[in-house]
Amino acid sequence: MKKAVFATILLLACAGAAGWYFFLTDQTPPTLALSPEAAFTSPAREFTVTAEDGAGIKRLEIMVEQEGRRKTLLDKTYATPLRRVAETFSLKDAKLKDGPFAVHISATDRSISNFGKGNTSAAGRAMTLDTTPPALSLDSLHHNVRQGGAGAAAYSLSEDVAASGVTVGETFYPGYKTSAGRYFCLFPFPYDMAPKDFNPVLSAEDKAGNRTAVPIRARAIPRKFRNDKLNVPDSFLKRIRPQ
Repeated sequence: MKKAVFATILLLACAGAAGWYFFLTDQTPPTLALSPEAAFTSPAREFTVTAEDGAGIKRLEIMVEQEGRRKTLLDKTYATPLRRVAETFSLKDAKLKDGPFAVHISATDRSISNFGKGNTSAAGRAMTLDTTPPALSLDSLHHNVRQGGAGAAAYSLSEDVAASGVTVGETFYPGYKTSAGRYFCLFPFPYDMAPKDFNPVLSAEDKAGNRTAVPIRARAIPRKFRNDKLNVPDSFLKRIRPQ
């Protein structure tokens, strides 16, 4: 009889310990991150939500809210446990108007704590939607640029921007604001670029990611560069080659 009672007590103790372990030990919710950091945004800008948890992510939800109205952009349940998930979204289909709004994100893990419901973490960020690109005015009129030389562009902007300057080929050359409030940018005409390919473009991008671009009507002046050949004998290379 005593053995039976002892066995029952031991079984209950083991069951209690197992219950404490499974339901109380994992109380850590998933970690959440929203990138990039932005106080202003355009509908086209892409954001990435990252959620991580050792027990695996079960569900991820992304919502936007403006003037008390909410819209779900993503509500995804993962069939297999993933310790890290990353989802990308934009506001193209959010039907928001210009002005303040908030992004709400939440993630639930696969822990059996909370009686199998798992741990949930939530985060949010307040932002401002801006759909108007900056107004850009090219003030300089004549852009005669010799091959191998450089040109200059003076321009005005309707607002402070995140970046502005001139792109030549695939290279961007930033402009700088002067004390007078106008902007100035130096840009090259590479010596190895054909005149027909020299098509500089002036652009500006505001803090929300809206972009304006204006082609610069530049006169490309070709130049012929001297070419010299230098014959280097093998005997010379052998003398200077490290041993």
